Amino acid sequence: RLAYIAKKVEQYRSEGNVILLNGGDSFQGTPVSNFSNGSYVVKAFDAMKYDAHALGNHEFDWGLETVLTEQGTYKNSTTPVLACNIFYAGTTDSIPYTQDYTVVEREGKKVAIIGWAEEYSADIMAAKVSPYTIVEDPKLVNDLAKELKDSKKADVVIVLAHHDAEEAAELFNASYVDFLFGGHSHKPKTGVAKSGIPFAQGNSYGYGYSKATMIISADNKVTITDNEYISIYDKKDVSNLLNTEENAKNLDQTIVSICDASVEYVAPKLNEKIVELPVDLNRKKIYGSLTTPMGNFITDMLLAGYDDVDFAFCNDGGIRCDFEAKDLTAYDIYTVSPFNNLMYKVEMTGEQIVKLLEQIVGNDSSNMQMSGLTAKYDLSREEDDQIFDVRLKDGTPINLQKKYKLVVNEYIATGGNKYSVFLTDIISSLNTNELDNETILASLRKVAKEGELTLNMSPRLVSGKMEAPVTSETVSVKKGKKVQLVCDNLLGTAKVTYKTSNPKVANVSKSGVVSGKKVGTTTITTTIQQGEETYTLTTKVTVK
Repeated sequence: RLAYIAKKVEQYRSEGNVILLNGGDSFQGTPVSNFSNGSYVVKAFDAMKYDAHALGNHEFDWGLETVLTEQGTYKNSTTPVLACNIFYAGTTDSIPYTQDYTVVEREGKKVAIIGWAEEYSADIMAAKVSPYTIVEDPKLVNDLAKELKDSKKADVVIVLAHHDAEEAAELFNASYVDFLFGGHSHKPKTGVAKSGIPFAQGNSYGYGYSKATMIISADNKVTITDNEYISIYDKKDVSNLLNTEENAKNLDQTIVSICDASVEYVAPKLNEKIVELPVDLNRKKIYGSLTTPMGNFITDMLLAGYDDVDFAFCNDGGIRCDFEAKDLTAYDIYTVSPFNNLMYKVEMTGEQIVKLLEQIVGNDSSNMQMSGLTAKYDLSREEDDQIFDVRLKDGTPINLQKKYKLVVNEYIATGGNKYSVFLTDIISSLNTNELDNETILASLRKVAKEGELTLNMSPRLVSGKMEAPVTSETVSVKKGKKVQLVCDNLLGTAKVTYKTSNPKVANVSKSGVVSGKKVGTTTITTTIQQGEETYTLTTKVTVK
């Protein structure tokens, strides 16, 4: 796709002046990028002669010092990387890895490009962003743009933002900012903001690009025309993007060569076939739930990687692609889990896990997938009181006082995507120093060795209607055997106690396990304190 876009850029340059900009998130998404720390991506960008890059949140994934120089460029590149509003934490000192702005000259006109980053720290692993502060103060851009124009250092100002273009364009002063290119939200956008600033955004993954024509008059008045998004990707027909002899005219051959070299670099490690996937897997939510088929697969494989763990969780943002039914390769696993996230074992009580589930339902940053338990939620109830019927894989209710272990990636374990419960409501957290994708690969290799891959596609976090608690009115159990009492419509924070009328016939544990002692009958009374309501339920138990 980049080779196709490069050919279009070449065509535009043959027709007149071009400024080529990148809205950030240059890296991540595929093993081709990850295994080389983005070096082939930078080679391609340099071959295309980009004028500037915004600093995306994914540029933090390996640490800024890994991909950037202290001159504010990518490693082995001279093209500036821009962000005027990132500082060392607790200071007003700009970081050396970016430049505030750059000026390009076309036909005697000086065009300043100012970098801007949305406050996207929630989308960055805590350890990677903690040395820095992103200050979302529009004055930083407005003042700089005014200064550049007043001092005659620039005739025109473009803001290059890693921020949804439409939202970002509302922040700045149209008296000083003439155009804005955005990013981050993965949506193609063009238009004019209420502020009067025209904006554009070029989608994601190289599926297309946005372009506009800027006309600068002799007295530096700016007119924007032809502001449009150009899609290059048709899922039903990708012939225009294939590296074939027939399609060579549509592709920049220098970029094709760089692509070939990058694939050759990673191929030996990634072509290994692991296991046959019998069905398609996607990231669409199963109707009436927050569960996705791909989410079930990923979390099941993470859970299978640890013998001493009860549950596995993974944020939706950590699951990056869909699969068709096919032989899965190592490349596929590194593509669906590309971030090389370290796995953490976190110990929590049942009550703390219920709080985590409440945060999943109420989270506006990222949904979460899970394995090892199920739950229901009722959005008509008050916030933080919406989770009910939390059960383990065997159907037994979660014990609020019991300690459980779960595995989760480092990004979430350190509070990413606003999951503050991992910072405030845990017993312990341990870095396993094992990678998420390597854990999945190990689980799949074990599956392949033992037999066929079987998948559980039933929803795990399901929408429901919270009603009054109920339990079985009658239960039978053989002498010397046990049976678990289960309450339906049990709020996650409910306090439940059990009492038997005749312990000589059957007794009951704190968690509702009934043990048959002697042939006869007894009554188990279940008392449920649910918010301000108290429910008393009775179950007749017959011991045979």
